[in-house]
Amino acid sequence: MDSKYKNNDGDGVDLEISQEVLKRTIEYNRTIKIDPMILIKLDNEISQEEKTSKNLILLGNEINNLLIKELYEKNFTNLKWSASFGEWEYIENGPYGNSIVIVGGRDSNSINIAINDFISFSMDYL
Repeated sequence: MDSKYKNNDGDGVDLEISQEVLKRTIEYNRTIKIDPMILIKLDNEISQEEKTSKNLILLGNEINNLLIKELYEKNFTNLKWSASFGEWEYIENGPYGNSIVIVGGRDSNSINIAINDFISFSMDYL
């Protein structure tokens, strides 16, 4: 539906829908149990099959994360993450054929800043 939709079908009732920011939300009325170990892995624990079949969110920089280093060396990211004060980057078609988000920075404080920024941004679009 268009972000501004107006229906005037002649029945005497006008309908206008407007939404400035598109959001997709799912609300659950009960707790969903997900084992975090299925979702959270170290860079050296990710298999080639997982690289090619899953979208990835990578934390760190090119010094402490092998996957970020690989993306940096293959020019999928030009950001020198080890010098960053905290930012994130979305790579739509990475070397594995899927989407990748790098949330990185030079130290843990910078990475936490990037995480908070990514979460704030995501809340507006998810």
